[in-house]
Amino acid sequence: MAVYTLNSRITIGDFKPFIGVNEVVIKRSLDDHANTAIVKLPITARLKESGKAQTQSVMTANSFSVGDRITIELGYNKELRKEFEGFIRRINMTTPMELECEGWVFQLREKDINQSWESSSLKDVIEDIVEGSGIVVEDIDNINNLVI
Repeated sequence: MAVYTLNSRITIGDFKPFIGVNEVVIKRSLDDHANTAIVKLPITARLKESGKAQTQSVMTANSFSVGDRITIELGYNKELRKEFEGFIRRINMTTPMELECEGWVFQLREKDINQSWESSSLKDVIEDIVEGSGIVVEDIDNINNLVI
């Protein structure tokens, strides 16, 4: 009988990856344009600085900000697979604390498009929309005379 041990590694911003959390829920759907995740962490944590014996207590929520990048890797027996990559959308000060996360669409949520196209390809319009977001456009057929 095989024994499986659930493992996780969650990287938020520049912090050293977390290897344990209270709960992780990831939602993906073909019917929705945005992948989402909720990560539950303790409301307080004990931090230990390298080379020091003493620890300090910190409010976990004060360590993160809306917009921080997050990567969630999950797996069994230390064989991890990237399951989610996105950004913190909301920090809920509940017990345990919840980080509501959203995939790459988060980068476009507050973007204003102040441009019009008289004649353009679909690929050019989408590239203008995602410019500066870190989103890469691939495999879109070049359609001329796009009507919006």
